[in-house]
Amino acid sequence: MSAGYVTGAMFVASVSAIYLLLGKHIEIARRSITVAVSFGLASALSVVVLGDASGYTATDNQKMKIAAIEAMWETEPPPASFTLFLACPTRPSSGPIMRCGYWVLGLITTHSFDETVPGIKELVQHGEDHIWSGMLAYSALGKLPRGPERCEGPG
Repeated sequence: MSAGYVTGAMFVASVSAIYLLLGKHIEIARRSITVAVSFGLASALSVVVLGDASGYTATDNQKMKIAAIEAMWETEPPPASFTLFLACPTRPSSGPIMRCGYWVLGLITTHSFDETVPGIKELVQHGEDHIWSGMLAYSALGKLPRGPERCEGPG
């Protein structure tokens, strides 16, 4: 929504600037460009704050999405670098075309320089471990006795 506000503010500012250049409706154009630029600046600042919070939240809740977007097959030592250009489709053997900024991804996702951002292979292994332990728990649950052996309470 904040990006929409910025777009709307820039549209109003653009129309107001055209009126000022043409010398038409000068009083209204000056007032509207002042309001549009002020509102656009406030909205742009909120885009920065909300975008940062979105990147940080995605790291907690959607680790695989971050790894896939960045084509990070292997976990990199911290801080992780940011993918600027990427070969589509990419395979584990073919990495990204160009990585940029040795600390940018680590800073966006973890807000630190010393925390790791897990790669796709590590996340898949972690998921397989969870599935395996869930299967073991399910099979153990199937071995429990079933039937009317219930604990009767008072009364």
